[in-house]
Amino acid sequence: HQAIIDRYNTLDPLPVDYDLKSIRRTVATMLLSVTVLAVSIAVSRVAFALDDSIVYQRIEENEQIVLKSDGKVVVCDFSDGFSSTARKFTQGLSRASVTEIDMYVLTHYHVAHARSLQYLSGIVKIDTLALPTPDSLYEENIYRGLVEIAEKENISVTRYDDGETMRIGGAALTCVYSVYPDEFTHKVSAYAFEAGESSLLYVSDMLHSASVVHKNVVYAIADAESIFFGAHGPKYDGSEIPYDSYSDSLIRVSYHAHGVALCAPKTADNLKHASKFSLPEYYVIKNR
Repeated sequence: HQAIIDRYNTLDPLPVDYDLKSIRRTVATMLLSVTVLAVSIAVSRVAFALDDSIVYQRIEENEQIVLKSDGKVVVCDFSDGFSSTARKFTQGLSRASVTEIDMYVLTHYHVAHARSLQYLSGIVKIDTLALPTPDSLYEENIYRGLVEIAEKENISVTRYDDGETMRIGGAALTCVYSVYPDEFTHKVSAYAFEAGESSLLYVSDMLHSASVVHKNVVYAIADAESIFFGAHGPKYDGSEIPYDSYSDSLIRVSYHAHGVALCAPKTADNLKHASKFSLPEYYVIKNR
């Protein structure tokens, strides 16, 4: 320490004008840095706002909806749960620039969902797994297996019920209604999605049946700006469904085996351009 002090004392003092110049340069640099930081924060906020979107992707009769808002990501799964399906879905997640999932939502239970959860958690980080409250011993057993996997992967688990809204950042997801149709072992459901200014109502095709239709679904359809009647699960095989009577302001976009969409005019035009014969395999609903 003494050697350093002695060396410092032998140095010539800096001229006063040099000190003033140095101070001015330092202050100017600090002011510039603060300005750049403020601009960066503003740009980041605008970027997050522009990034608000709902991504729909489909692999045959399996579907996934991705909500992106305020830098948060929610993934809602309507699939058979097979790991092969999950692998294909990860390509769409990569296309949507998803590297971390804040909430991964399962809408129903298949035994195969255990393997797809294991696979997905090895590809991207999942913070929370949201599971519907089990309705039977069969569902309870699958639920317990999924919770066990989540604990091993350090994923927190939450349960939700019909009518419950889950919010993360600017994204919101509501299970409007779910039920097992008569003589079917596959649950059908309706979910409402929001991401910033974008919104989508997903309705299982079987919910057209008079035996399972529910007033909550009817109200949700009446208020929706975009509706996808999904491809996953049991199909309604009754008489022609009066899609056009659901709303005077929405346009029907007809498809064959894989779903029907009712959308606002601009979205309908985009959808028709994206896919002529089925709900598109990848489509972004962004800032209506």
